[in-house]
Amino acid sequence: MISALADNAVLDGIRLMSSLLANDRLRVHARCTGLIDEIPGYSWDDRAAERGEDAPIKAGDHSIDAARYAIKTSEVLWRPLLRSPAA
Repeated sequence: MISALADNAVLDGIRLMSSLLANDRLRVHARCTGLIDEIPGYSWDDRAAERGEDAPIKAGDHSIDAARYAIKTSEVLWRPLLRSPAA
C-alpha cells in the first residue's frame, strides 16, 4: 500500500514547502489550478493556537495536502540534487 509509505509530518511538510517556495526552489505550473486556488486560503487554526498547537484549518486543502505529501515523501530523492544558492 503506497499511502503507508507517505510522510505525513504536517508541520515539517508545511515548513518544507514554504521554504522551497520562498527560496525559488519550488515552482507551481499554471495548470495546477487546484493548488494555486488553495494556497492563498491556507491558514492556521486559531482554536488550536489557543491550546498551544500549530495546526492548519482542514478545509479546501486537498491539493496542498497532495503537494505536501509528494514533496516531503520524496525529499530523500530530490534533496541531494539541490545546489546551494550562489553566495
